Amino acid sequence: MGIRVETDLSQVRNRLERVKGQLVQKRREYVRELARRLMQQIIDRTPVETGRARSGWNQDVGEEEDQGETTRISVTNEVEYINFLEFGTSKMQAAAMVRSSLNQSRREVDSISLNVFE
Repeated sequence: MGIRVETDLSQVRNRLERVKGQLVQKRREYVRELARRLMQQIIDRTPVETGRARSGWNQDVGEEEDQGETTRISVTNEVEYINFLEFGTSKMQAAAMVRSSLNQSRREVDSISLNVFE
Protein backbone atom coordinates (compact mmCIF):
# COMPACT_ATOMS: atom_id res chain seq x y z
CA MET A 1 0.00 0.00 0.00
CA GLY A 2 1.30 3.43 -0.85
CA ILE A 3 0.16 6.93 -0.12
CA ARG A 4 0.89 9.72 -2.48
CA VAL A 5 0.47 13.36 -1.49
CA GLU A 6 0.86 16.17 -3.98
CA THR A 7 0.82 19.77 -2.99
CA ASP A 8 1.40 23.10 -4.63
CA LEU A 9 3.66 25.10 -2.34
CA SER A 10 3.82 28.17 -4.57
CA GLN A 11 1.17 30.01 -2.50
CA VAL A 12 2.98 29.18 0.73
CA ARG A 13 6.29 30.27 -0.81
CA ASN A 14 4.72 33.57 -2.00
CA ARG A 15 3.27 34.25 1.44
CA LEU A 16 6.62 33.52 3.11
CA GLU A 17 8.35 35.97 0.75
CA ARG A 18 5.80 38.68 1.62
CA VAL A 19 6.26 38.05 5.35
CA LYS A 20 10.04 38.12 4.94
CA GLY A 21 9.77 41.56 3.31
CA GLN A 22 7.54 42.73 6.16
CA LEU A 23 10.03 41.45 8.73
CA VAL A 24 12.85 43.50 7.20
CA GLN A 25 10.67 46.63 7.19
CA LYS A 26 9.44 45.99 10.75
CA ARG A 27 13.02 45.45 11.94
CA ARG A 28 13.96 48.83 10.47
CA GLU A 29 10.98 50.49 12.15
CA TYR A 30 11.88 48.80 15.44
CA VAL A 31 15.49 50.00 15.26
CA ARG A 32 14.42 53.54 14.35
CA GLU A 33 12.00 53.68 17.30
CA LEU A 34 14.61 52.28 19.68
CA ALA A 35 17.16 54.81 18.38
CA ARG A 36 14.65 57.66 18.72
CA ARG A 37 13.98 56.75 22.35
CA LEU A 38 17.67 56.28 23.09
CA MET A 39 18.50 59.62 21.48
CA GLN A 40 15.90 61.42 23.58
CA GLN A 41 17.25 59.85 26.78
CA ILE A 42 20.81 60.86 25.88
CA ILE A 43 19.76 64.43 25.11
CA ASP A 44 17.76 64.68 28.34
CA ARG A 45 20.73 63.41 30.38
CA THR A 46 23.33 65.67 28.75
CA PRO A 47 24.38 68.38 31.24
CA VAL A 48 23.47 71.93 30.29
CA GLU A 49 25.71 74.85 31.03
CA THR A 50 25.68 76.63 27.69
CA GLY A 51 23.45 74.12 25.84
CA ARG A 52 26.12 73.44 23.24
CA ALA A 53 26.70 69.79 24.18
CA ARG A 54 22.98 69.05 24.31
CA SER A 55 22.31 70.66 20.95
CA GLY A 56 25.34 68.91 19.46
CA TRP A 57 23.63 65.53 19.30
CA ASN A 58 22.71 64.44 15.81
CA GLN A 59 18.95 64.38 16.21
CA ASP A 60 18.42 62.81 12.79
CA VAL A 61 19.56 59.67 14.64
CA GLY A 62 22.25 59.22 12.06
CA GLU A 63 22.70 57.06 9.06
CA GLU A 64 20.91 53.75 8.71
CA GLU A 65 22.82 51.00 7.02
CA ASP A 66 21.61 47.47 6.34
CA GLN A 67 24.13 44.68 6.60
CA GLY A 68 22.37 41.36 6.13
CA GLU A 69 20.42 40.73 9.30
CA THR A 70 21.72 43.85 11.05
CA THR A 71 20.44 47.41 10.91
CA ARG A 72 22.84 49.95 12.37
CA ILE A 73 22.15 53.53 13.22
CA SER A 74 24.95 55.91 14.03
CA VAL A 75 24.50 58.65 16.65
CA THR A 76 27.09 61.40 16.91
CA ASN A 77 28.00 64.55 18.78
CA GLU A 78 30.83 66.65 17.35
CA VAL A 79 31.28 68.90 20.42
CA GLU A 80 34.96 68.61 21.28
CA TYR A 81 34.41 68.04 25.02
CA ILE A 82 31.63 65.44 24.79
CA ASN A 83 34.00 62.62 25.86
CA PHE A 84 34.90 64.55 29.01
CA LEU A 85 31.21 64.89 29.85
CA GLU A 86 30.57 61.19 29.22
CA PHE A 87 33.64 59.76 31.01
CA GLY A 88 34.59 62.57 33.38
CA THR A 89 38.05 63.81 34.31
CA SER A 90 40.15 63.83 37.45
CA LYS A 91 38.35 67.04 38.43
CA MET A 92 34.87 66.33 37.07
CA GLN A 93 32.47 63.46 37.63
CA ALA A 94 31.28 61.57 34.55
CA ALA A 95 27.76 62.37 33.37
CA ALA A 96 27.60 58.97 31.60
CA MET A 97 24.59 60.08 29.57
CA VAL A 98 25.24 57.60 26.73
CA ARG A 99 26.15 54.61 28.91
CA SER A 100 23.25 55.07 31.32
CA SER A 101 20.82 55.57 28.42
CA LEU A 102 22.08 52.39 26.73
CA ASN A 103 21.65 50.44 29.97
CA GLN A 104 18.10 51.72 30.38
CA SER A 105 17.18 51.02 26.76
CA ARG A 106 18.43 47.42 27.07
CA ARG A 107 15.80 46.94 29.76
CA GLU A 108 13.10 48.57 27.60
CA VAL A 109 13.78 46.67 24.36
CA ASP A 110 10.88 44.27 24.86
CA SER A 111 8.37 47.11 25.30
CA ILE A 112 8.64 48.15 21.63
CA SER A 113 6.14 46.03 19.77
CA LEU A 114 6.97 44.80 16.28
CA ASN A 115 3.36 43.98 15.23
CA VAL A 116 4.61 42.16 12.15
CA PHE A 117 1.36 40.43 11.31
CA GLU A 118 -1.07 43.34 11.73
